[in-house]
Amino acid sequence: MSVRTMDQSQIELVAAARAGVPFSELVKRFELDEARLKQINEEFESVPDAILLGIRRILKDNLGLKKIIADLVAKSVSKPALANTPSGTHGA
Repeated sequence: MSVRTMDQSQIELVAAARAGVPFSELVKRFELDEARLKQINEEFESVPDAILLGIRRILKDNLGLKKIIADLVAKSVSKPALANTPSGTHGA
């Protein structure tokens, strides 16, 4: 396997192929031609199942964290800055 960025869809594809999903179904699901699917599968051939599953879990966790952070940022931007107003004054 060459050193490069691993895409979650590639990991999902390899995991599905190892689980016995036919390439014809993977072609439809991942919208790639069969030659490219086989190439990706071959690139990950030397990666043990346990490591592949660990990578898969890490990538899913990373996506989940990105969504949580994006939600927090969106919420903080949409709320008015209450910290900048004096708490004891109400238009007096």
